Amino acid sequence: ESMATLNHAAAAAMREAGASACTDITGFGLFGHLIRLLRQHRLTARVVAEALPAFNGVLDALRHDVIPGALERNREFVGADLEMEPTVDAAWANLGFDAQTSGGLLIAIAPERLETLQRSLAARGACGFVIGRLVGNSSGRIVLGHSADFPACCAAGLEPGSTKFAGDATQSEMMKPIPPPEAHAPGCCADLFGGPAATSTTAESQKAFGALMRSVQAAGALDAKAKELILFSLVLQSRCQPCFDAHYETARKLGITPAELDEAAWCAIAMGGAPVKMFYQECLARVRP
Repeated sequence: ESMATLNHAAAAAMREAGASACTDITGFGLFGHLIRLLRQHRLTARVVAEALPAFNGVLDALRHDVIPGALERNREFVGADLEMEPTVDAAWANLGFDAQTSGGLLIAIAPERLETLQRSLAARGACGFVIGRLVGNSSGRIVLGHSADFPACCAAGLEPGSTKFAGDATQSEMMKPIPPPEAHAPGCCADLFGGPAATSTTAESQKAFGALMRSVQAAGALDAKAKELILFSLVLQSRCQPCFDAHYETARKLGITPAELDEAAWCAIAMGGAPVKMFYQECLARVRP
């Protein structure tokens, strides 16, 4: 649900409040995206470890060395530009390095505009967290520490669908949670999850997935042939051999020519590089003797 939540509400609030800078949090993780901003503007940010929002169970997983590979690459990218206070749990640092598939927005805003941003976020049903402040000039540095006046209520698990933000705030303003209103705007993606709960079994999940696949492949605004070429390109990106075999057969039944498949393949190769090209060549050796 969180990954399906768009950033449009937080973006609108940010524009209304007159934010100074912003980035979405994706593959580089929170610290990776933050350090890019700090290096560009030659600033230091002090981040409060306990203020970082996290789903329940995430920190426990990190403390048990459940460490995704991208986390280590993000740590290398930030390098020595992260300074941790001695008493900070390493799990908080790992949380900051963790890559996000679809995170929220990291927003920098002047202290005098923070309250306006908070009101604007709340009015749109977006949840925000002040996680730190800009504290001075440098070549680009993050200081991860503690805050003596950190309110414990904010350390609880982040509710799915919320939007995170950081403000350039005074110490007394730090860590003010923004409770979202009960209602959400019409068309909000939360509507997708508001229906009655479905039975959670493997059979039901497989049935629902099958229905999704049939719906995706059916003709709509795009005809079935165009959709199959898109799916074929995506299959090559994933480098799944059984998926390739199934979609190659479907494509041929739809009358898609080898030349058309080759063009779709080169779209995938352009995005995925040599590994995708090698995979395609190996598959073709089996189906085009």
